[in-house]
Amino acid sequence: MRILCLTNFYPPCEIGGEEQSCYDMVVALKARGHAVAVLTSNHGCRRGQVEDGVYRRLYLEMELGSPLHPLRFFLSRKRREEQSLAQLRQTVQEFVPDVIFIWGMWNLPRSLPALAEALRPGRVLYRFGDYWPTLPSQHVFYWRIPGRRWFTRPLKRALSRLALARLSREEPAPALRFQHAYCISAAMRDKLVEQGVPVEHARIIYNGVDTNRFRPGSGVDSRRSGNSRVSLLYAGRVVPEKGVHTAVEAVAHLVQRGVKDVALTILGPRDPDYEATLRQLVAGQGLESYVSFRDPVSKEAMPGLLPHFDVLIFPSIWPEPFGRILIEAMACGLAVVCTPVGGVPEVVTDEQDGLFFAPEDANGLASQIERLLRDPLLLHRLAQAARCTVEQRFSLSRMVDQVETYLQEIASAPQAQPVASMGVSAR
Repeated sequence: MRILCLTNFYPPCEIGGEEQSCYDMVVALKARGHAVAVLTSNHGCRRGQVEDGVYRRLYLEMELGSPLHPLRFFLSRKRREEQSLAQLRQTVQEFVPDVIFIWGMWNLPRSLPALAEALRPGRVLYRFGDYWPTLPSQHVFYWRIPGRRWFTRPLKRALSRLALARLSREEPAPALRFQHAYCISAAMRDKLVEQGVPVEHARIIYNGVDTNRFRPGSGVDSRRSGNSRVSLLYAGRVVPEKGVHTAVEAVAHLVQRGVKDVALTILGPRDPDYEATLRQLVAGQGLESYVSFRDPVSKEAMPGLLPHFDVLIFPSIWPEPFGRILIEAMACGLAVVCTPVGGVPEVVTDEQDGLFFAPEDANGLASQIERLLRDPLLLHRLAQAARCTVEQRFSLSRMVDQVETYLQEIASAPQAQPVASMGVSAR
């Protein structure tokens, strides 16, 4: 098959686990003999950069961290969207895909998947790993929130009225058919349907990891059985909805109870304001010797890093679609202590291969950690069961098998004629 993967971000220019999963899928499909091209944004890279079938030609609606968004909105928004559409047309014409595989669309214009459906009717597969169809455009989102600094708020308030009025006069976002789709959890599919997205028919294909790369390190079991100290890890974006403050507060509860053989490492890209809040919390509770912050590591380094920890803390507040870090940690033999939000209960079973606590219940999290500290056999049992769960249900090969089968079904179906005009344009 010839597969064009259309996505917002792609490694090494990435922001989280979704991009890593996309990379794993592309590499695996190529290894199985399929021709795969990736059309993605220029985020973090030079626009137009091409390497090994990856075309970084698309513009995001709002460039992350750029102070120029207001200027671009008024001067070049439509032109940039039209250029992205032209790049999709050109790539489809040059690559001639059997299937367009839409991976991630957050922060890209809806006109792109609409054009994909027009160019290859009946030959588009959507993968839903986040809730992008239910969200407003990044333009609307940006202009609805106040300025971050007091001295910029009056100007942004005035510009917001102009920008939102302009957006309200434009045509609504094009309706999408979602003829072929799969979700990474049943909880995600249910949430999308609840919000009016017509994906009742979507299949469920869980994420997977390479269990040959993600595996327990040598000597991990003996280290755990001979040392009562529990090394805790939070890995992921350090933002409020991830509930990292709950993990810090839980460590404070433990120290107040006299339980001091714990150490929490917070690993990942950090929102500056939220990081400041967390550091104040650490200092206020006197936890400097118990909590440390660490910068993100590459995807290549994660399999070697994870086995150095005992427990993964997953304190998310929002309805996580899945949680890739869960299966990475479980494959490496860590016990997981997590909130049962979103798709998490489809991955972890309480008391069987992990432990649950309620969102933002720091005392409950502290109690679960203390159980593991007091009972090394429980820690060992959960870690072994977690590894078995990933081997049986969340391997990379299983995920690729199911996606490949779906793609082949789509590619082998009779092909409809492309929409004559193919005239999808910027709204």
